[in-house]
Order: sequence, then structure tokens, then C-alpha cells
Amino acid sequence: MKDIKHFYSLSPKWFQKLAEEIGSDAKDNKIITIPENLGVGNIYFVEVTPGISAIYKDYTLSKNTRIVKIKTEEEFFIFNYNLLKEEDLGHKKDFSVYSNHLEKVTETFVNERNFGFTLLVDKKVMRQLIKEMPDAQHLNKKLSDDKIYNDYIDINSLMLIFSLEKKVINDSLFDYYISGISYKVLTNFLDQREN
Repeated sequence: MKDIKHFYSLSPKWFQKLAEEIGSDAKDNKIITIPENLGVGNIYFVEVTPGISAIYKDYTLSKNTRIVKIKTEEEFFIFNYNLLKEEDLGHKKDFSVYSNHLEKVTETFVNERNFGFTLLVDKKVMRQLIKEMPDAQHLNKKLSDDKIYNDYIDINSLMLIFSLEKKVINDSLFDYYISGISYKVLTNFLDQREN
């Protein structure tokens, strides 16, 4: 099994390191193309606004791989939307939120498609967004530094994320499209918890 270690950051500094780890490069600090000896597909990173960044992935690996997200001291939450398309089983929905202070290990298998969307949200920005919510205290408990909060992906966010399949990541407008989706997905998360 191949091991890949990486970290996240709100800035693109982590992205070049990930590219080096898998034997690729980070074109314009935005696009990593999976090298042929590892599989096919892409990973895309964009800084949406100060305090919010987004990652879109759509790749299939030709080797069983253990991906280790190591913890760093940077203060942000990771909103992870993983969607695996399976012909016979429909869509498997997997959504989690956790602190950057936690290490997370994911195993991917030969010819398993990895399709998903990740938001990185600065903790100060997140607390500012939820402080006016009626149930802010309850949500703050869920978004703790030492736990992973798991839930289902809401249908609106699911549709938005799947709409990325129809876009071309090399298009100059892709940044704007993924930024718009980032705002909508984060709003959906907050709206659902408020209701």
C-alpha cells in the first residue's frame, strides 16, 4: 500500500507539498493532475475569500493508498463532502466536520473513484457566522477541537457538488463557479443547523 502524507492550509503553501508527495506539480498553485503511475484525475484548490478555501477532487488511483492528513497548528475547520458513485448502490453520502488539529487517515483502493469537495473555514470566521444563530452554543459544541462531527449531505449541497462534474477545471471561470458553490454549501450547512 502506498502512503501519502499531507497537511491542509488556508493558503496554497500545502498544495505544492502535496503535489511533490505524489510526484506531480501544482499548476498555478491550483491544479494537481494525478500522475499516470498513480492513477487519473485532478485535485483543485482555490482561496475563496480570506478565511475560506475550497478543494475539489475527482480522481481514481491505480494503487491501494493510505492518505494521512497530519495535524498542524493552523486554526480552521475542515468540512469534508465525500461522494462515491457506485452503479448498483446509488450515491453513498459522507459528510464530516473536524478541526485541523486532528489527524485523519483515509484508505482508497484500486480503481475506486474519489470524488468530493472540501471547505477549509477559519475558526474565527466560523464563530462569527454562527454567533447570531439561536442554537449557536449547541453548534459550537459539535464543532469541537477533539471530535469529528458526522452527518448526511443535504440534497441541495449534493446537487451543487455534483454540478462540478460538468465544468472544466482549466476554464478561467472555474474559480468563480467553485467560489459560488463554496458560499452556497456553507450557507446550507448553517441553515440546516438553524432549523
